[in-house]
Amino acid sequence: MRHPKPNIFFVISFMILFNYANPFAFGEMGHRLVAAIAQDFLNPKAKQEVEKILATAGNGGPAPSLEDISIWADEIRYLRRTTGPWHYITIQISALHYNPSITDTPNVVTALSSQIELLKNPKGNRYIREEALKWVVHLTGDLHQPLHVGEDHDKGGNFQKVKLNRRSYNLHAVYDKVLIERMELDERTLHQRLWKEIQVSPIQYRGAAAGTLKNWVEETHLKSRDCYLQFGKPLPKGIKVGLDKEYVDAATRRILEQLKIGGIRLAFLLNKSLDPSGPALNPQGFQKK
Repeated sequence: MRHPKPNIFFVISFMILFNYANPFAFGEMGHRLVAAIAQDFLNPKAKQEVEKILATAGNGGPAPSLEDISIWADEIRYLRRTTGPWHYITIQISALHYNPSITDTPNVVTALSSQIELLKNPKGNRYIREEALKWVVHLTGDLHQPLHVGEDHDKGGNFQKVKLNRRSYNLHAVYDKVLIERMELDERTLHQRLWKEIQVSPIQYRGAAAGTLKNWVEETHLKSRDCYLQFGKPLPKGIKVGLDKEYVDAATRRILEQLKIGGIRLAFLLNKSLDPSGPALNPQGFQKK
């Protein structure tokens, strides 16, 4: 899923002038929702450690929240261009399984693994742990965006042109932000909706807090295949494809499910990294507010 390398001066100027959103990143609200759900399921000790790590991250102002730091990795992406490949992994949808030995590195799996190790070290440099926390929060979200994991020789859907409600997009952008934005819900309302859906099926979401990064990649890769199907057939190449209501409804359900699972698993990673002897998830997260 190699993305085109833009001219850094053009990109920064364009972003400043037009408030341009990174076209290769899970949208801001998506990342913030993953972080908000994770916050609901942090153990008290892990939450305390997070607050301690972020206490000096406000640059003289209030300490940021998990939601606040969730988009940091995208904000510094064009200043640290070597981190670009950390946000995704290139696995063709035709592949049967994720095979680390033939996958380009670095990628979201190798980066997330290394940052987890830095975060887990209680004696580590506080600035290194602060950055590691920011990376873990962000990359866990990326790992659960299907088109950051699977692709059909099209740069994660960036070269698959589609049309939705008479507007043109690429398929990657649809999953990054368009599906969420078209719901026209503010972040707090959508967070509450997702949290309530988790309460309806607690056994299912408790079960999501298990497995390995490899398991999660394979699961997300499997879901990426459905992103390329409409009417049970592959999306045509080389033409702009209109997405019908049935596709959009299914895709919206798919991405909302990934936000919930991503948030649960982020909580799991933070709990195990910062409170190894505690439960995988805070049981109080499943209680009515």
